[in-house]
Amino acid sequence: MAQRSTGMSNPLARVLARDTLTHLEQLIGGMTAGVILIDLAGTIIWANDAALAMHGVNKLEGLGGNADTYAQRFALRFRNGHRLANREYPVIRMLAGESFPDLVVEVSAAGSDERRWTHRVRDVVITGDDEEPDCLALVI
Repeated sequence: MAQRSTGMSNPLARVLARDTLTHLEQLIGGMTAGVILIDLAGTIIWANDAALAMHGVNKLEGLGGNADTYAQRFALRFRNGHRLANREYPVIRMLAGESFPDLVVEVSAAGSDERRWTHRVRDVVITGDDEEPDCLALVI
């Protein structure tokens, strides 16, 4: 079986990659599930409208910009009311290489119990051609 080249030196591959990203962004953007993309350094690089709404914010910046600031802006609790330590936050666990296929947490703005959302969260590791992680995603 012939192997096809996926190298980015091919102009067609670059166009297809750009178009594929645009199509994926459109697809994910319209989902009712929340999706937050995080780079390997912990920067929140993208979130769809559903993920923003599930946190009560209108813009990406409202999530905090990175994993540490997210943990400062949002209080997460298990369903029994136990507050998660920062190291237990899904985004922090994912950056540490842990996997959680089905985690349920209650989310509220830090310092406020006024509004709460219940999130069922799972992690997705997005890899490149070399099978190494390129990006991480929280699916809510």
